[in-house]
Amino acid sequence: MTGARRYLAPALALAVAAAGCGSDSTAPDVTPVTASLQCQQPDGSYVSCDLTLAQAGGFELQLLSHECQAVGDSLNLTKPEAVVVTGDGCAEPLGRTWTYPGPYAAGTAIGMVFVSGFHNGVNVGSDKTGVHVSGAYPNWTINYEDGGGPPYFEDLVLTVRAF
Repeated sequence: MTGARRYLAPALALAVAAAGCGSDSTAPDVTPVTASLQCQQPDGSYVSCDLTLAQAGGFELQLLSHECQAVGDSLNLTKPEAVVVTGDGCAEPLGRTWTYPGPYAAGTAIGMVFVSGFHNGVNVGSDKTGVHVSGAYPNWTINYEDGGGPPYFEDLVLTVRAF
């Protein structure tokens, strides 16, 4: 019995640690990874930006495509109002449209933040996500990369159309 107990105690300690009852210093970082709009500049670089309504009116967002595999790639409107547009863009039907009729004054900023369904430390780092914006008033295209694979910026593709 003494010999069996000598082997059983370390095995039990390993089982307890594997079950998550030990120190959580090795727990993965599940901090959400966010990305804001980045507008393309004439030299091809990208800088943080908002979209601006040049004339009074409203705008709509339309989902053109998604090639993401994450659950929970969310899109949040931050300006001119704070609202969760979708909690899972990857599961939305293509062509889905969200309309914000306003009317908003000329010069109103449209801001957005995307939150990756992948998390920092698990599948993605904040340096691998991003949102590229191209176009100009009244039509923009938004290409989002959630960081879950090669950076091809087609995880979510949306248009923003001012009216």
